[in-house]
Amino acid sequence: MNSGDRTATAVVIICLVLVIPVVLIIAGVTTPSSFQMVRGEPLTGAAERSGIKVCKMTDIPSADASVTMSRGYLVSRDCAIASSGNSATIYLIGFSSEGARDAVVRGYQSQLIGHTRPDVTLIPYDQYLLVIRGPHDRVLVENLIRAMKAEGAS
Repeated sequence: MNSGDRTATAVVIICLVLVIPVVLIIAGVTTPSSFQMVRGEPLTGAAERSGIKVCKMTDIPSADASVTMSRGYLVSRDCAIASSGNSATIYLIGFSSEGARDAVVRGYQSQLIGHTRPDVTLIPYDQYLLVIRGPHDRVLVENLIRAMKAEGAS
C-alpha cells in the first residue's frame, strides 16, 4: 500500500468516525417519543404507587403559550432526610402539541453537540417532558419512570 492509499484510507476512517455519530444524533433527535394527551398529572400517582414520596411540589409560571403546565417536584423515599443520594428534582412540563415538546428536546440536544453535557436528563412522556436536574438517586428515578410507563405512557 503506498502513501496515497494510506492517506485515502485514513480520510475515509476519519469521515466515518465523524459522520456516524452525527447521523445517530440526528436520527435520535427527530422522534423523541410518541405523543398523546392524557388526563391528569401522571407523576404524583406514579410516585405513590412505587412508594416514593413527593416532598415538595411547586407550580412554575411559563410565558410560552405552548406550555399547558409546568411544575417542579422534589421526590424521595424519605422526605425527612432528602438529599441527592436518596432524592431527585424533577420538572414536569406539559405541552399543547407534539411539535412544541419535541422542539424543546431537539433544541436542547443540538446545544450539546461538541459541548460538555450538563447534569440534565430529558424524558418525553406523552404530552409531558420530564426534566431531571442535578445529582439524583438513579434507582428512585428508574422506579418512578417504570411506574409511569406501567400506567400506559409512551
